[in-house]
Amino acid sequence: MRSRSVRRIGAGAALTVTALVIGAVPAQATPQGQTSLGSVDVTRTGETVQLLPIAQCDVTADQQNSSQGARAGGIASYGSGKTVCTRDVNGKTAKMEASGSTFDFTALVPYGGPRIQLSSYTASCEATDKGTTASFRFSGLSGITAPSPIPANYVATIGPQDAPQAKVTFNEIILANPNDGSVTINMMHIVLYPNGGPLSGDVIVGAAACSPVS
Repeated sequence: MRSRSVRRIGAGAALTVTALVIGAVPAQATPQGQTSLGSVDVTRTGETVQLLPIAQCDVTADQQNSSQGARAGGIASYGSGKTVCTRDVNGKTAKMEASGSTFDFTALVPYGGPRIQLSSYTASCEATDKGTTASFRFSGLSGITAPSPIPANYVATIGPQDAPQAKVTFNEIILANPNDGSVTINMMHIVLYPNGGPLSGDVIVGAAACSPVS
């Protein structure tokens, strides 16, 4: 199992061995709190194949959600999972977490590419009046390799560098611009044929977004 956390504290902070740190200020460009098991938005031979964010929840409703599984035909399937969005107004904290049981990506198999699978995955973030943190975990990765530990925004290329079938980003960290202390994490983000090919679009596995709590 691999895990990693990201912490933000202060605009323009640098990536360190253990954390990316950025500071919290009042503006909120990222949702105060959202999470989902993932999503699919792919075009194949002119046809759009989509899965809207699976089991999405939003902290503004203090809710949770679940899915018994979802499939985008010929692209990817997600096993059962759940999302939890909590907020403590008095404690000025909010936490988002998405936990999925399995993931199976098959879009590249007809083109000679790998089948990418996960046994489980989690993406989460937490916000306080001091700042935000984000973390992820996964197990049972096959079809592609990743280092341990995984740095923020680690990209693995599938296929030739000049004509890749896909670029797979692990621990994708997206910061608001301008930096307002908010953070979005995608546990895994697959971009298909970024230089052009029979497929295009994105597949996301485990997503969470948090903004500072004031």
